[in-house]
Amino acid sequence: MGARAKSGSRTEEIRQAAAKLFEGTGYSSTTITDIANAVGILPGSLYHHFASKEDVALEIVAEFEREASELASALLARLDAPGATGARARLSQTAEDIADLSARNRAALRLIAYAAPTTAAERFSQARESTTSSLSRVWKRLVDDLVPNAAPDTQDVGLLRFALGNLTLFGSVNALVSTHPRSTADLHVAMLLDGIALDTPSDDDLDRSDAMVAAREAIAGWGPLEEATEPNSREHLVAAARTEFARRGFDATTVRDIAEAAQIRMGTLYRRVASKDELLGDILGAYDAHMDAAVRAVLTAGDSAVESLDALAFVMVVAKRRFRLESDIVKLAYPRTTAPATSALKSYWASTDMRLRLLEATLTRGTKAGSIRPLGAPAEIGPQIRYISRVPYEDFARASPERAHRFLRNSLLRGFLNPR
Repeated sequence: MGARAKSGSRTEEIRQAAAKLFEGTGYSSTTITDIANAVGILPGSLYHHFASKEDVALEIVAEFEREASELASALLARLDAPGATGARARLSQTAEDIADLSARNRAALRLIAYAAPTTAAERFSQARESTTSSLSRVWKRLVDDLVPNAAPDTQDVGLLRFALGNLTLFGSVNALVSTHPRSTADLHVAMLLDGIALDTPSDDDLDRSDAMVAAREAIAGWGPLEEATEPNSREHLVAAARTEFARRGFDATTVRDIAEAAQIRMGTLYRRVASKDELLGDILGAYDAHMDAAVRAVLTAGDSAVESLDALAFVMVVAKRRFRLESDIVKLAYPRTTAPATSALKSYWASTDMRLRLLEATLTRGTKAGSIRPLGAPAEIGPQIRYISRVPYEDFARASPERAHRFLRNSLLRGFLNPR
């Protein structure tokens, strides 16, 4: 839990047990009795150390915030130390160190991923913002040292800092469970700085490719987001549930929360739907269908793996904006250490797996053709392409999908450091 922890204390034992439970089954599904049973004490004895489950969670988040602040200070001091290593080596080492921080604090990262279903909501939000802010100063220094004379047309240093910050800090709750955090950080750095393509067509050729044409056609088929106009309709309930699931997380959202957000009575809600699982099915079913059609279209169009990957990046950044709420709902759903509890999430997980298999086939084809850099096995690289493309780039200075796609084309595809 960090350097300040007292490993031999019963208080720390309780924190560790709670962290495992919060990480595995979620805050809402964990009870004080669950925590006490995991430690092997009576619930009443646990109250000698913590007044409530919320207090345990707050301590876990506070420890993460302290550790992140201390790491940021240490990293900045290391950058100023005499005899420091080269800029790229410093950046890679920092990525590994922050990935380790992430791996040690998976429970805290899951706790602050959504609005807390308690009075701790504001405190959790503050922890996320302060941690991101302290580490962003480190990334600015590192990227400025790495690219002191960036070419603004092809080297978007702002989005590079933002991407590296997101990928390393939140990697432990997004990367494959079996992947070592430091190895994943090294892979992300290599993919962004060196690129995955060995030979990339010009922008004009990529914009006119069969895969990009397929991408634009699929995106056009999504249409605008329609708002429900009938207050008591099923569509109105789905819209309210979408917002609450994205804000609170599916597990933490209750049917009553949805009814209150929709401003209807519980009885009216149950006349429209049977459960919140049914509402999730409506939300993810439509989202999954749109994503599946678009991804399959771009990965099966034409013969060029590079063109397909470029078009896939465009689909992903547009989808992140168009389906932001849906994306937030499932941001901790794949991959997971345990199987999803609902049929809607199981279906989403299965579809994601199938799309990843298709992406792996594209990478294999490109590697054999000599157009894709052999950075690792396609089964290892594919999920990371997905993860890098799904970073919420619009959160950085309201970056447009076009800017985000241009960044991915000039980093993930071509390599940020490669001359144009």
